[in-house]
Amino acid sequence: MPKKKKEAAAVVVQNMDREGDAMPIPILHDNLTGNQAAAKVQLTLSKQQAAYYMWKNSLLTEAKRGEIAKCGSISYLLTLLDKGPLEGKYFSAGALQNFVGNEEYRTIIAGHTTGSRNILNLADLIDGEHERTKLSAAICLHTIACAGELVHRCIAIIPQVVDGMRMKEPQWAHMHLVRAYCSGIIRVIAEVDTMPESLSFREGAGNYHAKLLEHGILPTLIELLTDVTQEARANAALALCAILEADRSLNDEVIASGAIPVLVELASSGNDDGRAGAAGCLKCLALTRDAVLKILEADGVPPLVRLLTPPLPAEDPGKKKKRKKKAPPLPPAILKAIIHTTGALRLLSFEDEAKPLIGQELPPEPALPAIPALAKLIEMKGKKWNLNFDAYQSAVGTLYNLSHDPTNLSALVEAKIPQYLLSPFPAGWMADMEYIRPATAPGAGTGEAEQEGDVVDFGMTQSVQSMELDGTPLRAPGTPGMITEQRPTTAM
Repeated sequence: MPKKKKEAAAVVVQNMDREGDAMPIPILHDNLTGNQAAAKVQLTLSKQQAAYYMWKNSLLTEAKRGEIAKCGSISYLLTLLDKGPLEGKYFSAGALQNFVGNEEYRTIIAGHTTGSRNILNLADLIDGEHERTKLSAAICLHTIACAGELVHRCIAIIPQVVDGMRMKEPQWAHMHLVRAYCSGIIRVIAEVDTMPESLSFREGAGNYHAKLLEHGILPTLIELLTDVTQEARANAALALCAILEADRSLNDEVIASGAIPVLVELASSGNDDGRAGAAGCLKCLALTRDAVLKILEADGVPPLVRLLTPPLPAEDPGKKKKRKKKAPPLPPAILKAIIHTTGALRLLSFEDEAKPLIGQELPPEPALPAIPALAKLIEMKGKKWNLNFDAYQSAVGTLYNLSHDPTNLSALVEAKIPQYLLSPFPAGWMADMEYIRPATAPGAGTGEAEQEGDVVDFGMTQSVQSMELDGTPLRAPGTPGMITEQRPTTAM
């Protein structure tokens, strides 16, 4: 374009900006509706131009957004999003992203009878031709999905969201952010435990994990584990963890894809959510000896040990410190990382090769080695940091398994762990076992049938590899980490 024409065009834009910025919201609303008969003044802007100025005004203050909503402009922005030209859809999506964070406005956008259609219109923009619109649409949908009461309406747009997770070009359209927001939507869907009972009738959606798998979510999540943004990597790891926890039959596919070294790297270098998700995935995968050996081969023990004593947010030195009766609760992501890490280390500690690696690993300061860190968790019994019972039980089980390696005994004694964890056969347990020895069992050699007894819960985890009872290996039935045996009730 010649220089003079460029200058003339710039003047036109400046004049239009000056006119639109000075225009009151009610007059902008009249221009947005495009109804000259109902307008009190002469309309001077097109609908898409009015949407542009609505976008600019919505960025200013909550009061401005309230004024726009009071005029009823949100509904007209949604109409433009549905039936307008590409430029109008771009401006409309940009304006709506500033309203969707408010619960009242979000209900207008996604909660009414037209909400599902509006959500679908936003999802179609992710797959649309206008590159700059994709980010605004992804932001709107992510905010809607994070509102728990509306996540079920996002099931129908899984195909478009998964496509958004795969977009890499053009970079000038901030596709890395599109991937981050789209992966956040998938994470929310994957982590939802239950759906509304009427969902199958309204949306025609079945099991949400099945819907995700139907659209090839596994390879997409695994690829995102190495994304350039920490947010996308964290969302992918947490979504993958939720899917694996629900369906362990997918473990072989994930392991075959080479995801274990990537997860180990993420457990070391990711943000808090990323490390928590990576630890959760490694816990889910470490159910077979082959998987455990792959984790050890990828040097997966050091990052897991470091996660037992995560860096906590520093306090503001300018504030006067108050004496606290209780330690502040851990941030949710760090709490989740510790819970997943204790579970992963327990499973790894069943492998003889892993016992010395876990017990002798010396992480950099200020992180503690595994044994003192686990002993600390047991000492406070999870109450200080509000850990759940699974984390406490996994910590007990890990220490007990480590006690079977002589190289760990000095560290275990120094950490002052409970004595029952240092004994391969605790005295109380051995007394209970006397009931099930063939030579002393009730009715042995007499032909009398043993009566069905009560279940005795010993409340701890043990390594069953080297333990035998009269030559018969003792195995742990039931849930991992809990040893149960049938104790006869017949009198001795």
